Amino acid sequence: MFFKYPIVFIPGLFGSIGSDIIPGTGEFRFGPAEYVYRPIIEDLNKLGYRLDENLFIAFYDWRKENIYSAQKYLIPVIKKAKQNTKKEKVNIICHSMGGIVARAYIQSDFYENDVDKLIMISTPNSGAVNAYYFWAGGELPYKEYSDSLFFKILWEGFIWILKIIHGEKDNLSLLHNYFPSVKDLLPSNEYGDYLFIEKNNKFIRFIPVSQINSKNEFLNILNKKIYEMYQKGIKVYLIAGTGKQTRKYLCVEKTSKSKRWFDGKPKYEVYTMNGDGTVTEDSVYTVYGDRYKIKGDHVEILKECRNILSSILNVKVTRRFIRIKHRKMVNIYSIIASNIDGISISNNRGCNVMFNNSYIKAGQLYVEKLGQNFYWIIVNNDKLKNLTINIKTKDKQAKVMILKGSENSIVKKVDGVVNKENFILKI
Repeated sequence: MFFKYPIVFIPGLFGSIGSDIIPGTGEFRFGPAEYVYRPIIEDLNKLGYRLDENLFIAFYDWRKENIYSAQKYLIPVIKKAKQNTKKEKVNIICHSMGGIVARAYIQSDFYENDVDKLIMISTPNSGAVNAYYFWAGGELPYKEYSDSLFFKILWEGFIWILKIIHGEKDNLSLLHNYFPSVKDLLPSNEYGDYLFIEKNNKFIRFIPVSQINSKNEFLNILNKKIYEMYQKGIKVYLIAGTGKQTRKYLCVEKTSKSKRWFDGKPKYEVYTMNGDGTVTEDSVYTVYGDRYKIKGDHVEILKECRNILSSILNVKVTRRFIRIKHRKMVNIYSIIASNIDGISISNNRGCNVMFNNSYIKAGQLYVEKLGQNFYWIIVNNDKLKNLTINIKTKDKQAKVMILKGSENSIVKKVDGVVNKENFILKI
């Protein structure tokens, strides 16, 4: 089959793991985000694309500013793709923040006129309200409502690990000191005013987005010069998720002038169904291009893009296959432990299902040793039940965080120090 240009795929936030992010972790890969991104890679395989032949993945340190990621991580992958395929251009497919990385390159002075098609999936081109919780308060916005459950598991897990690595006591300090990319996800001027104040349960006024402290200077600049992308002749395609309750506005109350909630602490949210639970359709469509919609959340729509990608890339499925309906995880265990000697997992019959450093099974069980000091286990509790997880600690002491994620909430079971030689968890 003839392929005009190779593909460079850019994952989103938490979509890469490697030593640049967690020391000692080794080469870049999807890691815990395997469940999120493996389906779209497999769909690209079915369209005839092969890793390191005409399909290349631009992993990156998602903590860094997006302009930095574009220069250090994206450009070398694009050069490799062109060299390996002897082509002068590539097509870029990107998810969520990966689209901001792509735009950071395309709209820069160091762009080399080597992108033909840009396909953005759930990219917050004018930002997302959820980022206000992260950047202004160091909090997850998710309390009762629970779409994109797997994304929340990744957020909680990575933040916990990075706080230990950097010795930070709170999320806000960690984000501001070591995670500046979150600021690049805040609503931009193009998003419009999104914080409002009320008194005695009556609307008073919106706070102008241009006047708040939590500004997204990076997206403001990119969107102000968005015409540069069109002038470069790049064909742009926008895939948005829809039908999920998504935050659009926040009612806030003013607090004392402190580092936390400087622009106001959220009281309640105003939602729209025109979004994927994380990013609104309007934010995706801030950029001009061909528009597509898929019903699903921020993670689910990646598993439903195959037909759209086939049409955009003008390639057909290379082999016959049975279409399998992807089921999202609605009950998940996430177990992260540090300062341990090892982990073993067995079922209710006493048979080991894992006893090594890394094991992945069809999205049902993920186990990986991250560097020298962390193990991360993610279990699809809908499929795998009656498991016993035995954690052998060092010096009879380990730090452990266990989250039980369900369709309705995230319940934090353990977050602290375990003073035992063996810590046994039955799920």
